[in-house]
Formats: sequence, structure tokens, C-alpha cells
Amino acid sequence: MVFPTGFPYVHKFFGCHWQLQPIMVLQIIFFAVSFKPDADVYLAITPGRVFVPNYYVWTIFTFSFYNNSIFFLLSDLLTLFLLNNLLSFYSWAALFKFCTVVNLTTALTTLSFLYIKYAIIFDTDLLFTEKICGSVGLLGGLTVVSRQSMGDKLLLNFPLGKIRCKHIPFMSLICSLLMLILKIVRVVPVIMFVTGIFVAWVYLRFFQRHDNGVIGDVTDAFTFSGFFPNHLEPPVAILSNAVYSLLLKLKLCKKPVFKSIISTASVMSFTVNIDDVSRFGDRKLPSVSSEKIAMLVTPDSIGLSATSDHSVHPSPCGSLSSVTTTNI
Repeated sequence: MVFPTGFPYVHKFFGCHWQLQPIMVLQIIFFAVSFKPDADVYLAITPGRVFVPNYYVWTIFTFSFYNNSIFFLLSDLLTLFLLNNLLSFYSWAALFKFCTVVNLTTALTTLSFLYIKYAIIFDTDLLFTEKICGSVGLLGGLTVVSRQSMGDKLLLNFPLGKIRCKHIPFMSLICSLLMLILKIVRVVPVIMFVTGIFVAWVYLRFFQRHDNGVIGDVTDAFTFSGFFPNHLEPPVAILSNAVYSLLLKLKLCKKPVFKSIISTASVMSFTVNIDDVSRFGDRKLPSVSSEKIAMLVTPDSIGLSATSDHSVHPSPCGSLSSVTTTNI
């Protein structure tokens, strides 16, 4: 498809990977179907109809393509556009796995939250009025991906402080809460967005398998508390510590072990002809090629004979702690 050169963003938007284009079309079709009465019941997750006595289990697979609001339809199309740009280096299988994990886990977590809230206040509207639909959770997960891929790049510099890429999840969370307070959105999309942020971080941090065999991203720069301003990191770290400990107790997460080789610094010896130095005195020395300088590097100086294995484990808060072990 050819677009005018004056619309570069339109070209980029519709120039997404061919795997994403059918999803865009399906979302638009489902939005058109939403004007039909009772379409929500059959395409969105209704907490009171998923299980007994109705068993509308298929809605767990259709909810992410369905929206009854133009605002959230545009949000979902934006999500696919960001997927195409932020995760362009992912293989199709890795991209599908990430989207599936974040979407399904977000939906089930939100569904559980509504069940628990109903058990406390016995409000039937929570079971039959609230709808779980759209890919808002995946949009929240992409804020985590942007933080992981762009690092600590500076975005805005204010007199009161700097906003970096690592603050994108936190700033997005604040924006979603403001829209909830202003009644622009309902509480369910906000729950999905917040859950998507946390689920994406847990998956990328502990479970994602890379092509080189490494599982997760246990670097100090990708801690969950690092998404927040410095004065909020300690309380947020308590939550991430609890999740990490729970995953270990349930044996859903293992402490990754990496072997690294630490070499000693190279030692170089120089041989200089003293007569040549005294002859030139304070004058400029000739070029290096004419000097009698020899660099001798001993075999032991490159660190091949001195290696040690280190087992690296992430601490509960996500930082790394190294323990030296004996090579058996």
C-alpha cells in the first residue's frame, strides 16, 4: 500500500508487520459489532457469565480484540503501533508469547479482583455490569518494555527534576489515575493498566527466555522500584521483594546462575634506549616507528591462568549479589 509522503506517521502506522494488520482490522470490526445489542455479553469478559452457569469461556480469548468505546479503540490501535516499533527486534514467536502472557494474566487478575470485591460488598453490578475488554493491560506492559529498551535516556528536564525513560511506567500510572479521578475512564481499565505494568515486569524480569539461553533480565537497572522516583523506591521495593520471594517459594522462579571469567590487568614492559633519550634532550622525540620501543606481554598477563567462577543471583529487590564458588 502506497501513502503520500506528506503523511509519514500514517505510512508507519499502516506499515506495521503483516501479522499485526489483521488484528487491527479485527479490532475495527469488533468495534462496529459493539453497536449491536448484547454484543458485550458475547465478546467481552462478564465476570458473572464466564463460569457457572453460563460458561462463556471463549470471551477469555475474544476480550482483547473487542472495545465498545472509540477512545479505547484508538488506544488499542496505538498499542499495536507501539508493538511494531518497540518490539521490532522480537521474533514473531517471542512477540506472540509476550502479548499472550500479559493479556491473559491481566484479564484473569482483573477478574479475580472483581470476584474478591463482590465477596466483600455483594454488589451484583461487579458481576454483570463491569466488562473486561481491550488491550489496556498490554499498553501498560509496553511502558515497561520502553523502559527496558531505552534505559535512562533523558526525556524532559524541569527545574524541579528530570524525567527519564525509566519513569515512563510511573508517569503513565499517574495519568491513568488522573483520568479515573476525572471520570474519563472506569476503574476496570485502570486496574488492567496497572496489572499489565506489573505482569510485564515479572515476565521480562524472571521468565523471558533469550536466544543466548539467558532467562530474564536481572540487571540492577531493571528493578521494579527503579520505575519510581528515588523517595518512593524503598516502599515499592517491599512489594517487589514479596513477589520475588513468593515466586521462589512456589518454585515458579529460579535464581539464575551465570559464569563469568575475571582476568587480571595486562602487564606491559617497555624497553627504551637511554642513549637516544639523552641525545635528544628537550627536543621533540622522533616518531614512534623510529624509536627502539618494544612491548612485551607475558602469557600470564592476559588473565588466562587466573580465572574464577562466580554465581550471580538476584536479591529479592532485584539487585545482584555475587558469591564466589570453587570450580569443581
